[in-house]
Amino acid sequence: MDESNKFSKSDLLDEHEVVRSFKKHYFEDKDEMHVAAIKSIEHIIKSNMSKTTFELFISLNEAKSKLNSFIKNSEVQTDILSMSHSKRMTIYPIISSCDIYHHFVVKKYSHNENNFSDLKNIISESAKEFPKNLEKSLCIIGGNSRMMFINSKTTILTYSNSECVKSLLLNVVKDQNKQVCVYFTSTEKISKNYVEKEKEFDDKFISELTKQNIQVIKMDLQQVKNIFNIIDFVVIGTELVIDNGGIINIGIFPPSAISFELNKLYINDVHKF
Repeated sequence: MDESNKFSKSDLLDEHEVVRSFKKHYFEDKDEMHVAAIKSIEHIIKSNMSKTTFELFISLNEAKSKLNSFIKNSEVQTDILSMSHSKRMTIYPIISSCDIYHHFVVKKYSHNENNFSDLKNIISESAKEFPKNLEKSLCIIGGNSRMMFINSKTTILTYSNSECVKSLLLNVVKDQNKQVCVYFTSTEKISKNYVEKEKEFDDKFISELTKQNIQVIKMDLQQVKNIFNIIDFVVIGTELVIDNGGIINIGIFPPSAISFELNKLYINDVHKF
């Protein structure tokens, strides 16, 4: 069965516009979860006929609520996660990206409350530029590596696989000719929800780094406390954003708490609109 045909045309009856848009972007266009979510919200803004800020906010809140209700369905989650381009075994990126965007909209309202036209254009354009800004962020992260990896050899800890961390590390070894050792945490042996597909993404992350002569040591999250005396700092990526304006990843509290206690640098990649 074609992945894009997981939902029949009859499913579209009485379905909210934001859900139809999300299905198109995620299942047909194969955008990543958080990108598909923001594109669907952008679609609502552009097609919205509201004449006041209050009406627009009501529409956005309704769209966000309808999308959240849709993805909380267990069968829908199974379909979402079974797609080949699903990089995570969780639907949190959808929820978090909408939450962060909603936070951005409210913040912009405080500066444009008397100019509805400007407000609508700003928030619509920001949603439209979201995918491009993500790619741009990866380049910026890689470019900033010179400020972080000042020694000829650096040992770091990172939690799970991450595109931004991978970009950072590859830039270090390719452009700066430095040695890097990575302790890479995994929940493979301690989580009942760890599945074969998640293992494939972990293995791919490790393979791409080792091809560039980066030493990668995979370890259980529970063992993190034992290696803090040999690492230089901790780097965490954004793939599991679940809180407004920053990256608070499921499972990363232990290393962050230990970093604080042992005075180790703890680096997060924070995304905002």
